Amino acid sequence: MFQLLPKEKNGWEQVGVSARYNRETLFDYINGAAEIYLTYSFKEVIVQRYSRKQNPEILVEIFEMEKPEDAFGIFSHTQGRGIDVGIEKNSDYQRGLLCFWKGTYFVCIRAEKENEIIKNTVIEFGKCIANAIQNDREPPDLLKIVPLEDVEIKTIRYFHRHEILNYHYFVADTNILHLSETTNCIFARYNGASSYLLVIQYPSENELFNAYDDFRNIYLGKEKETIQTENGKWTSIGKANNVLIIIFDAESESDAIIKNQAIRERIPK
Repeated sequence: MFQLLPKEKNGWEQVGVSARYNRETLFDYINGAAEIYLTYSFKEVIVQRYSRKQNPEILVEIFEMEKPEDAFGIFSHTQGRGIDVGIEKNSDYQRGLLCFWKGTYFVCIRAEKENEIIKNTVIEFGKCIANAIQNDREPPDLLKIVPLEDVEIKTIRYFHRHEILNYHYFVADTNILHLSETTNCIFARYNGASSYLLVIQYPSENELFNAYDDFRNIYLGKEKETIQTENGKWTSIGKANNVLIIIFDAESESDAIIKNQAIRERIPK
């Protein structure tokens, strides 16, 4: 991983020795958010600072995950409303902070302040590191189920665990959907609407049915697949081939049912 770090860029040079943190020591570096990274099969991160006289420092973090899907996942969790600056398949730049993923790596480059020179340098750092990463992968296959033309791309989240779902959309205090490291989930908001899509892929049919039954009994009420919730919006559940589909906050009952059916039709037989 240290070979991915540039020696210098536009006059910014390495300061000191690169730091390295693994699963046991990550809390020493990012105590507040370490739990989130650990849910994404985090292996280690290297951290390097760069300085140039009379200019803000630039910090480079390269996170390595066990699986490329989780590199995409942590990127999706952290992306904001920034712009894609064309680094690899997904990048996000906003006010001196650049994040992107490639292969099993998630990369963050940040400057304390921003001007045009710093912005260009941060992006050049990103391109240099991306070019140095040899392995490359596609986003998770589960993403193919999502109609990308119908959702806000910047709201797409890929994850595994109940805690991450509740971070983006609170469902329940308890893990009624039976999420774990073995479940693959995508959450997104529909374009121009208040409704949300949740897709969960389970490792077995038995786990799917357990989650389906618990969600209906606890959240929707027995024998119901579509209900109107306390906020006046509609929630609908469906399933197909080990995949659970939930539409939250649809404007009408028919809207919830139509959206759910549309996703089910996209699931391979």
